[in-house]
Amino acid sequence: INTAEEWRQLHAAHEASGALLVAEFRAQFCRKCMAIEIKYKKLPAKYQGRAVIFAEIDAQSVGRSLRKEIGVDRVPFFTFWSGGEMVDSFLSGRDIAECMATVNARIDLHLQGHDDAAFAGVTAAPSQEGGGGAGPGAVK
Repeated sequence: INTAEEWRQLHAAHEASGALLVAEFRAQFCRKCMAIEIKYKKLPAKYQGRAVIFAEIDAQSVGRSLRKEIGVDRVPFFTFWSGGEMVDSFLSGRDIAECMATVNARIDLHLQGHDDAAFAGVTAAPSQEGGGGAGPGAVK
């Protein structure tokens, strides 16, 4: 996601789907973001068939107004959305393994009560945006 308009479209699609939206806000210059990216791209396969959508947001490209609206002042910053509302967020610390453990724990927590039936037939496939192998439920 590179623009505020793309974010709004994704947000509307998430709300209509009833899925949990996990959005990682990152910056191209951020080394920690680059290290997390490799592990983050594996999450759609792990949660295949579950009611969850993963998104990678270029925090610089979406603009200051959207960052301020969401509360992103540093990266990597993770947000979790359910029913159109942000239900959780956190700023990654230095430990990448701990960060990803936190992401997984919060996904599991927020997926409780979500109806996965609509996502049962979804299978992992390579991203359409060239490389990455992020699969369905993954938006770049």
